[in-house]
Amino acid sequence: MKFRKAIVLLISMCALCMFGLLLTSEIRKLHKDSVVTEILIDGRVEHTETFRGFMVVPGGSDEYRIKCTPVAGVYADLSIDFEEDETKAEQNKILKNNARVQIQVDGEVVIDELLATLFESDPYEQIKRTYERQPFYIDVIFYLPEDVGNEVKNTTVDFDIVIVIEKQDIMG
Repeated sequence: MKFRKAIVLLISMCALCMFGLLLTSEIRKLHKDSVVTEILIDGRVEHTETFRGFMVVPGGSDEYRIKCTPVAGVYADLSIDFEEDETKAEQNKILKNNARVQIQVDGEVVIDELLATLFESDPYEQIKRTYERQPFYIDVIFYLPEDVGNEVKNTTVDFDIVIVIEKQDIMG
């Protein structure tokens, strides 16, 4: 009789834990979807997103959304650069050589690279596009493939993402 009660209690606790994990995941998704950085474009705008102690688990991801709104009649070039905190480059080595970054502009994937590769590329050369008169979204998604092992356990990376949006004069 005691054995059956223990089994029922154990199953109930497992179900409650699973429900808690699901609820936590859904709340986190709602929170991430509601956090949007907004940039108004009128001239040249340089916006920096700073990440200190950034980490992600194998098979996991983190997403950030930036809404860019050009003022009426503006064409704008978009550039994105990743700048590593050079004072922590050696300690960042493990995660930056395994973490991947995908950048989408209005749903179109424009970058899907290792974070280390993006640190080494030339400034403001990753994306050059022209946008006309309407808001657009930049989604930055960090992820670690599932096959990455324990070498990334408890590792972090410090860096900035610099977004430059520059108004272009319309001739004509």
